Amino acid sequence: MDKGLFCSNCGQAHYKSRLSLAFLLDKIISEVINFRKYFPTFNALWQRPIEFLFEYIHGDRDKYYTPFKYLFINMGISFFLSHYNYTSLGTDIYLDDSERLLDQIINEYGKLYFLLIIPIFTACTKALNRSMSFNMAEIVTAITFLLGQMMCLVIAMHLITLGFQTFYPVQKILIFIAQLTIIFLLNYKLLKNDLFASTWKSLITILAIYLGMKYAILLTHEIILINQST
Repeated sequence: MDKGLFCSNCGQAHYKSRLSLAFLLDKIISEVINFRKYFPTFNALWQRPIEFLFEYIHGDRDKYYTPFKYLFINMGISFFLSHYNYTSLGTDIYLDDSERLLDQIINEYGKLYFLLIIPIFTACTKALNRSMSFNMAEIVTAITFLLGQMMCLVIAMHLITLGFQTFYPVQKILIFIAQLTIIFLLNYKLLKNDLFASTWKSLITILAIYLGMKYAILLTHEIILINQST
């Protein structure tokens, strides 16, 4: 066992103090959150989203989060606030009985349904843009980053709902508009479609996403009902 300050094999510094909860917490924050990369990623996506995507796809990546890390952190915060609003503030009072179970399913499994947007969007983009210059991984990167940025907007709306519960029904409409805007932006600015082509391709894509998520939720709903009846 080495006695010096550094390992004789790899050169890593030796930690002579015992592990502590404070040390572990510091490592979790630095490795998982790492605000030194979070804020540059947020600012770039907020100020110049399409330019940022071009730069990231073409190699300028070291100072930014990876797309899924950025999405999962924001999505985790968003769904935590969504679950809190649903259980603590009683936002289900704005739903009738037929919608309440479906809304409960969305709140419990919402992360999985939300992630369906990525493969559905990628498949639609590939099918509707045969001659595009981007490969599948690059399209996944683009939509994942923008969905992660959209989660920041969703977080803000959840915080508004904490103070104004009547905002909850409006929130769902705004989220749908945000999703449509992201899909149109990618078709028009990133994929360089003209205005008409961007419009109809975006509508087809959002319809495919809606149907995919709808039938996934309904299937879960039916499974839960069958389990409850047995």
